Amino acid sequence: MSAARASVLAHVALAVLAIGATLLPADPVAAFGWWRDALAAQPWRLVSGHLAHLGPLHLALNLASLFALALVHRALVAPAGYAWAGLAALLAVDAMLHWGPGALQWYAGLSGILHGLAAWLALELMQRRIGPRPLAWMLFAGLTFKVAWEATLAVGSPGAFGIPRAPTAHLAGFMGGCAVWLVARFYALLRRSR
Repeated sequence: MSAARASVLAHVALAVLAIGATLLPADPVAAFGWWRDALAAQPWRLVSGHLAHLGPLHLALNLASLFALALVHRALVAPAGYAWAGLAALLAVDAMLHWGPGALQWYAGLSGILHGLAAWLALELMQRRIGPRPLAWMLFAGLTFKVAWEATLAVGSPGAFGIPRAPTAHLAGFMGGCAVWLVARFYALLRRSR
């Protein structure tokens, strides 16, 4: 299977899981959300919390962002880096939510992972010089500003369409995506110097 086809299938599978986790239960956050008090007995919530959403509008906004990132990702030839960025963002969000400052009691949605994927993509586009570089710089600068600005806001303050913000998750996802890109660049420099 080609990398492009695998990427499309992975995005569709993620979307189907998110749709199911959000639209099937009467209360998706209670059923599948990331709940601090439930993690010890139900560790699967470390993943399902990213799939559950507050409702159809929250789901639609996150899936639109996911597919926009997927379209940009298709221009790249580094599907492994994109996958690692998503995994690192997921792990960073889970760690920051649990142990970070202003730790949340619950969380739902893909937004933390999306921030990590967007950060990695912007950095990768800048480094590879794919497409208009000023656009990649603007994406990264805008994302950096957004994450910094959100850090000044109260957790749960209303965001787009009244959906509560999760600045902790956005910052952690952003840092996870950047960390994967930095580690990959460092590893590439080590290999070249040999």
